[in-house]
Amino acid sequence: MFDSLKVPTLAVVENMAYYKCSSCNDKHRIFGPGYTDRLKDDFGIKHSFEVPILEEVSAMGDSGTPFVLGMPESTEIVQTYMDLAKTVDTEVVILRENLAANDMQVRYDPIKGKLFVEIEVDAAAAPTGETVKKQVLKEIDPYELRLKCKCAACIYEHDGRMILRPELVPKDVYPTNIIKKGHYAVALVWSDGHKSSIYLFDRLLSNEFPSSSN
Repeated sequence: MFDSLKVPTLAVVENMAYYKCSSCNDKHRIFGPGYTDRLKDDFGIKHSFEVPILEEVSAMGDSGTPFVLGMPESTEIVQTYMDLAKTVDTEVVILRENLAANDMQVRYDPIKGKLFVEIEVDAAAAPTGETVKKQVLKEIDPYELRLKCKCAACIYEHDGRMILRPELVPKDVYPTNIIKKGHYAVALVWSDGHKSSIYLFDRLLSNEFPSSSN
């Protein structure tokens, strides 16, 4: 789901991964071996952490005492959470830099009457001294986009039949508002009063919407 919605996964944390017996000091995996390695292999997630079952953590949770403050720093679980925090902090910085350089958006040009799917690219060498510039990935006709809305008001959810009547949509329909939804989609409010259109960036760039410049 996160992959489909372009929600980046920084790390995987497996809770109650094991119980360490006080008499033998072995890790007993009560709930089986877990799927951490499979998640890393299948989805390319670099970081993973295991959190054990620990009586002290449960007791401190009940009392409202953060165990990372109430337990010695040398304790294995405290070290695990400290490593997790450092990893997330590092990955967020990297992620922010990557997103800033690859930030996709949709813009409407009322003069040309077209929607433009754009992405920011490096332009450090530009004469104006700007650090970013926008590259147009696609031009889309607003009318064609409006007709292909897949919300529940336009399409029957169960069988995909169209509810929307194309003859009632003005040929000069245009978006009055464009709202970005994370890094995976945009929501459009249309001039004909329709307010529930959401389009994934992947869908906008697909062959379903041929570029209107062609």
